[in-house]
Amino acid sequence: MVRVGPATLVIDCGPDFRQQMLREGVSSLDAILITHEHNDHVIGLDDVRPFNFLQRRDMPVFATPRVALELRQRFAYAFSHEPYPGAPMINLEPIANNEPFFAAGIPIMPVEVMHGSLPVLGFRIGDFTYLTDVRAMSEEEIDKTKG
Repeated sequence: MVRVGPATLVIDCGPDFRQQMLREGVSSLDAILITHEHNDHVIGLDDVRPFNFLQRRDMPVFATPRVALELRQRFAYAFSHEPYPGAPMINLEPIANNEPFFAAGIPIMPVEVMHGSLPVLGFRIGDFTYLTDVRAMSEEEIDKTKG
């Protein structure tokens, strides 16, 4: 979880997402940034439902097209044309590995690393860079984390 001013962002949404949000007393969540599609990074996405209910809006979830496709398959019930009442409401926001974007008005720089043969994203937010499951990283991507 990253707090920037009044905004709260979460990077990845693993199986303990609900416990983490309860432990940290998070009552409002502005966006979720997804690094990659492995279950230990996304399987808690179903637990955005309380935030949907409290905030009365879909949850913005930022992911590359490859990851978004996997999320649409894994959580098909959330993306159905006629979702059941209480299904998680997710608004997938496409991002690219080399293009900065804004989440909740906060500028974010994606940083691509390799997790074995799978490209995954880390994120630089201000002076903070979050990287996970890194096996290799190009010099160009390392340069994004400097300063």
